[in-house]
Amino acid sequence: MNKILCVKPDCLHQNPNNCKFCQKCGNKLILRERFIPREILGEGGFGRTFLATDTGKPSQPLCVIKQFLPQAQGTDTIEKASRLFNQEAKQLEQLGQHPQIPELLDYFIRTEDNRQYLVQEYVEGDTLEIELQKNGVFSPARVTELLIELLSILQFVHKKQVIHRDIKPENIIRRAMDNKIFLVDFGAAKVVDPTAGEKEGTIIGSMEYCAPEQLRGKATFVSDVYSLGLTCLYLFTGSSPNKFYHTATERFLWRDKLGNRSVDEKLGKILDKMTAPIAERYQSANDVIGDLRSRPAINITNNVTPTPPIKNSPKSCKPFFTAYKSGGLSLPKPRTMVVVAVVSLSIVFLNMVEKFGASKSDLPLLPESPESSVIPESNVPRIYLRLQELLAAGNWKEADKETEQLILTVVNRQREGSINPKVIEQIPCSDLNTLNQLWLQYSDGKFGFSPQKEIYLGLGGTEDYNQDIFSSFGEKIGWKRGETWLKYDELPSVQGNLSNAAMGEMPALIFYSWWWNTIGTESQVNPWRLGLFFSRSRICQL
Repeated sequence: MNKILCVKPDCLHQNPNNCKFCQKCGNKLILRERFIPREILGEGGFGRTFLATDTGKPSQPLCVIKQFLPQAQGTDTIEKASRLFNQEAKQLEQLGQHPQIPELLDYFIRTEDNRQYLVQEYVEGDTLEIELQKNGVFSPARVTELLIELLSILQFVHKKQVIHRDIKPENIIRRAMDNKIFLVDFGAAKVVDPTAGEKEGTIIGSMEYCAPEQLRGKATFVSDVYSLGLTCLYLFTGSSPNKFYHTATERFLWRDKLGNRSVDEKLGKILDKMTAPIAERYQSANDVIGDLRSRPAINITNNVTPTPPIKNSPKSCKPFFTAYKSGGLSLPKPRTMVVVAVVSLSIVFLNMVEKFGASKSDLPLLPESPESSVIPESNVPRIYLRLQELLAAGNWKEADKETEQLILTVVNRQREGSINPKVIEQIPCSDLNTLNQLWLQYSDGKFGFSPQKEIYLGLGGTEDYNQDIFSSFGEKIGWKRGETWLKYDELPSVQGNLSNAAMGEMPALIFYSWWWNTIGTESQVNPWRLGLFFSRSRICQL
């Protein structure tokens, strides 16, 4: 990237890398003396997005600049759009604390053009819409894993009193680096005032995934549950929801689109309830998680076997609107890197159109890839390669240290060096599954979170601490001998003695150092975290 792009709307001239001012219009090129625009990523009804370099950080990472550039006409409409743009920045400031929501880097009004600018974290990866086109329809296991991850994010968002209002495949990105799921584009989000009564608001969102109450301007938290349910049905069937919506019953007859594939009854009922009329729908993301937790285990893996690209794939559905042009992201050239700041805001101020008017072609059903507990080397995300090397070499102690660091990394707690109960609930299922599968694979099934979980649950363990169960668990997996808890350095696998190690002895460091943050003479196991961690493992279907 040896060019600097001028962001002046009617210029957009590419300048040499050593320029400070545009050679064509004289506009100052570098924003805030920090952000260097490189190229246009997309354009929509509210603005334009640019890929940029953040020179304010030592590594000079890529970031996204979002420029407020409304295409609508009328003072009231522009003022409303301006407030929404400012609102998005405020919401990202608090929501970006979650490791699977883009972080806000800066927000400012530039004196040169008096425009609002929002700068945020750049996520490289494919949206689920693109992933569907590449790999074909999702299996029940992949739908379950996706549900668990996104419901966990929604729990966080809703606790902040925010309704996303635009959940759809195009606003969910799987980061290429580690396969972590990101929920993006909070430009349509709404902050709920719990002290205020119900009142009609702006109708906003992408029509194909909007809940009925949202189309009436009365979105609630359960509107997000509805949109997520429809997203899963689309990924599961490959068909637009309007293809199987039954108007008379207000139900989605999606099973007719499965062909010769099947889905277990409990998962089917969960998806049905997520997309039911509001009175019969789940009343919170937590309620859905509760039902998922009670399901029989499904073999979930991060490994996605590539399948041939889908031919004649449908165009991305365009958001529903009357006053604004489409806000869908349109890339000037093919990219595999997808910008987080998707400018896909769509507002309805006037007439409504019939629900599910936009159509999307059916996707051909591709055979499901067989689920496997072995992760081929080529499919291991880059951040796990060092762990894979350590496990392959049988260096259990260093692999244990690396596992702890990876968990701290995926929940953005490297600086703190430990996690709390709320953070345990935010550990992405995709990361837990990858870590578990790697440990199982290189220990011949002896080590991993799933053997530990099965032993703990088999003893009657729950989220709550129980001294007798905790003690029995320690004896079963070799952390305790008689009445004595072993120090970390006394564990057989840490000493390199695999033959004397018990089933489930590793990983161990996360349970030792989360409490004392030390290794050696004072290290003991943290009892309360065991139940919470294995509860998370159970939710993630390890």
